[in-house]
Amino acid sequence: MAAAGLLAVTLRAAGELRRQITTRRAAANECRHATNELVVHDCDDVYAYAVPGRDPHIVASSAMLRLLNTRQRRALLAHERSHLRHRHDLYLFAGRLSAALNPLLTRHRDDIGYLCERWADEDAAEHLGDRTLVAGSLASASMAVLGAHGQLGFERLGVRHRLAALASERPPNRPLTAAVYAAFALIPLLAASDATVALWRIIETARG
Repeated sequence: MAAAGLLAVTLRAAGELRRQITTRRAAANECRHATNELVVHDCDDVYAYAVPGRDPHIVASSAMLRLLNTRQRRALLAHERSHLRHRHDLYLFAGRLSAALNPLLTRHRDDIGYLCERWADEDAAEHLGDRTLVAGSLASASMAVLGAHGQLGFERLGVRHRLAALASERPPNRPLTAAVYAAFALIPLLAASDATVALWRIIETARG
């Protein structure tokens, strides 16, 4: 039984690793001949994402860029640059791999994703010196996602919490960076109930 369980866990982890490698390669290939940081897809779907690596890029659909005014586009780019600069993809990958190894960690995987988004929100707000601008950019993009994917898509992105956080001052004694690092460091320990409670407290603190 133990051997069968170990095999199942190994197969899940291998499958997740394969998916991540395939996704990364596909994204990198899309930007292989790009000469600018921003790569625009002529598409009616609303999306934007960072492509990390030795030659990092930001990909955005033409529909996304049409939604935003010039200043909001700056906020979008600042947000995606934060993902690239801090290599949030590594945190997200660790969360996905942990969830593949132990399905009980799925919630923690999602929370790490949320914290990375909040980290990028705060970086963009600090860079531009305008929290309202970043919130407006997020709200405009999210309303389009809401129209395409319904309420579930809106909630999945943690938009309500992110907008509420941007509407208030950033708590100087509760940096999001520390919250993400702590969550990341606790992943291997989550089999212990005390570690699970500790991570939950960190997440709730970051959400404010």
